[in-house]
Amino acid sequence: MNRIWELLCCRLQERFQLLPIMEDDDQVEVAEEAVVGEVPQLSRSEDQHSALFDNIRAIDDRTVEKMTYGILAHLLPDLQKAQSTLSDMTENQRVLIESVQQENAKFAECQAMKDVTLMMDKAKLYQGKLQNIKKDMYAIRDKSLKLQKRALKLQQQREKESEQEEARRQRELERERQLIAKPVRKS
Repeated sequence: MNRIWELLCCRLQERFQLLPIMEDDDQVEVAEEAVVGEVPQLSRSEDQHSALFDNIRAIDDRTVEKMTYGILAHLLPDLQKAQSTLSDMTENQRVLIESVQQENAKFAECQAMKDVTLMMDKAKLYQGKLQNIKKDMYAIRDKSLKLQKRALKLQQQREKESEQEEARRQRELERERQLIAKPVRKS
């Protein structure tokens, strides 16, 4: 049986340029049914290899064609099923990739929103600090104006006191002059 299968595989490879096919019991049965005549049992010597190739000629083209169709009929449904499964898997993979990309975009948007929210919170914080600084500046300006007014009042008061002191001294000097006895002139 193995020799028949080897002969068939060699013939198919030559004719259809196929890759070597693994043995399967079902495939061997198809090959047995298609062989015309009995193939003698040979040992694997070099002289007997030529006998194997002579036996290949015993298989006519119609038999090879039937065996080919038998093998294809046996393998084609599995291959078509595998192709359908691969197509489904490819489509599912494409859908999964799209879903993952959409989720990644959502996460990116979410991170961007978090960044924007964080910036807005910082802006509110800094706006509050700015308002506090503004209040402090107005308070300092008001205190500065009050201090300037007070300094002006104090300066005016000192000038007034200094004028009053000067006037008092002048009066005292005048009084002392008046108190000083004046010699009378004799004429």
